[in-house]
Amino acid sequence: MRSRESPQNAGECHTDHVISAAQWKRAIGPLLDPSVEWSFRGKFTYLCPVDWVLIGVLGEGSSFRPDEVYVWVVSMPLFVPTESLSMNFGRRVPATFGLHDPAALAGALGLALNELPTQ
Repeated sequence: MRSRESPQNAGECHTDHVISAAQWKRAIGPLLDPSVEWSFRGKFTYLCPVDWVLIGVLGEGSSFRPDEVYVWVVSMPLFVPTESLSMNFGRRVPATFGLHDPAALAGALGLALNELPTQ
């Protein structure tokens, strides 16, 4: 398993086969505030424009439960140019959410979006 990911592959670890970028976009898209500009990079959804802090929500597949996903709230300072997304500046929502239960996943995504700091 890679410990670092390039910005081009953020949110797309080779062991993460559970949720596709398209499934992620369909799950989180309806919950996003339309008055705010959002961008997508794989399974990472972030606020634009990006200034000194990268703020967003990431979906990570569970290797132990192939039909579930972890949701991360990310707030990462960008003071120094970096080649990787460090989860040291994120917090995982404390549960996995099944892809078979869209309402539970939407609830977790809603909680994560509400926890995002303002820029």
